[in-house]
Amino acid sequence: MDELSWKERVRIANQIREAAQLPEFDLDMFYGELYPFQQRAVLFAYVLRRCLIADQVGLGKTVEALGLIAFIRHKMEDEGPIIIFTRAAATRQWQAEIWRFLRLNTAVLSGKTAQMRRYILSQDPEIILLNYELFVRDTSLFESLSTDPSIIILDEATVFKSRSAKTSRMLRSFTKRAKWVVGLSATPIESKLADIYSILEVLGVPGLPKWVDFKSAFVVTQQRQGYGRVYEKIVGYRDLGLALRFVSPWIIRRTASDVGGQLPDVVFREVVLGMSKQQRETYNEARRILVAGGDVSLPNFHELTKLCDFVRVGSRVISPKLDFIVDALRGDLVGEKAIVYATHLLTLDVIQNYLHSAGFTVVRMDGSVDRLRRQQIQNAFNDPNSGIDVLIANKVIQDSLNLPGASVMFLMDLPGANPARLTQLVGRMRRMGSEHKSVLAVLLMMADSHEVGLFETLNFREYLSLFVTGDHDSMLVPEELSKDQLLEILTVN
Repeated sequence: MDELSWKERVRIANQIREAAQLPEFDLDMFYGELYPFQQRAVLFAYVLRRCLIADQVGLGKTVEALGLIAFIRHKMEDEGPIIIFTRAAATRQWQAEIWRFLRLNTAVLSGKTAQMRRYILSQDPEIILLNYELFVRDTSLFESLSTDPSIIILDEATVFKSRSAKTSRMLRSFTKRAKWVVGLSATPIESKLADIYSILEVLGVPGLPKWVDFKSAFVVTQQRQGYGRVYEKIVGYRDLGLALRFVSPWIIRRTASDVGGQLPDVVFREVVLGMSKQQRETYNEARRILVAGGDVSLPNFHELTKLCDFVRVGSRVISPKLDFIVDALRGDLVGEKAIVYATHLLTLDVIQNYLHSAGFTVVRMDGSVDRLRRQQIQNAFNDPNSGIDVLIANKVIQDSLNLPGASVMFLMDLPGANPARLTQLVGRMRRMGSEHKSVLAVLLMMADSHEVGLFETLNFREYLSLFVTGDHDSMLVPEELSKDQLLEILTVN
């Protein structure tokens, strides 16, 4: 394969992508089984050498990356160490998966002193695992490597979606040293073309135009002023179809509809509840103050969101959302393991006490929980005999956790302004190998509130319906809302 040009590699990779059926292959160094669509990703990455695996959350990108490592080792083509970059929160998960599928000990550099890191690297380990933050902080980290890496795996590739970020700049230089460079990301490729360009630039794909030329041809910008300077803001794209011809050959993406029902079905439900009298009065006053102050922005919606989740009247907590969850888990969903998501730590405190008082066994995961404890909580929650009923969590569960033990997720509020974040949360329980035929996601909103306004304005319903069918890649979501739009959300019931 070494003698092939990059254009020939693209041609062969496209045949692999489009082939109705591929010959199965055995991986004698892989302790597991790859689904046919996962084998296709392995062959695609092997041939291209530089690519982005962008499968939907839950389809097993980690397993595909490990399958590629096993395939290359099987063919005796790895001459140097294998380096896997990930977020700090995901290092233990990766370490466990590497041992599970490859039976290889991993040199974990995170949490070690500089002297120990260099000693570990001097021993020529087969697999090196580290987080991006360490790589950026210790700029001379890999100078002691005796050979260049053969394979670099870049998990959560959106980490380097900004061309100007230090992480992106450093990786662009380092990845040139490897024979194979594979990025992993669940982000639809059409969502932000400039981000995808930056990712592919870090991967070092050949044939990619220089940024100045790509930007001139396809990126629409406007001059903005803020923070004492004038800067360019990307506001859209032109000739998107032509632009994708430069990036699409290097990306393989499959959704649930592409893999023949091997993922559980997902059912979304919007539940709009009425506020209590005390809650309505408190909410309306907070909304009036926010509008009168004129400082309308999404971050300033936080207090309103908490008031939608609960209010305190003396020592008593009033929360129609939590009442709904308790009734559901005692009624139609009795016996089901559930995840309850909330954005704010104070809300998590209230949920924890409320559900505990209602008789449920609850575990909690937030940013204060270290990586080892997160792994322990994940394993205990997924164990059907653990006696755990509910996991409550904030955004930390987006960090490479696998929670197939859950069959229902209650969302106390929207996880940001991008509906893709909501589907990424749901993807934590919608996993390959899950015993559930379907999973349920319930978004709780309060009537006549900004929650309903945001849901409608940001096209959440359309995105979620497309997500169920696997067609959400085609939908562009707004990157931000104007002040006028936010005011309209606050003032129109």
